[in-house]
Amino acid sequence: AGGAGAGALVGGALGGVVGVAPAIFTFGVSILVFAILGAVIGLLAGMAIGGIAGFVGAGAIGYGAYHRCAIVDGAWSRARGCARQLAGVAEDATKVVRERSAPSSVEAVD
Repeated sequence: AGGAGAGALVGGALGGVVGVAPAIFTFGVSILVFAILGAVIGLLAGMAIGGIAGFVGAGAIGYGAYHRCAIVDGAWSRARGCARQLAGVAEDATKVVRERSAPSSVEAVD
């Protein structure tokens, strides 16, 4: 999306600049026409280049992650272990709070 927007912006600006030369003969209509054509061509070129860059970048990241699968799997295992440990601590803390906040059977003395 960023490549398409940038391409449309730059293409429109360059098209408008190119359209200035024949503006004398077309009463200024060429500026608008060339700006629109430049924006459309820039949009399409930006989409193509941005798509290719995203495809290649994502492929490179996927390739690197696949070849480091053992490292990634170890990290996920450690993260799961930490999450289980934190869940146990939270459960213990919940039990302590419930025990302390339970109404006592002894009545208060005035």
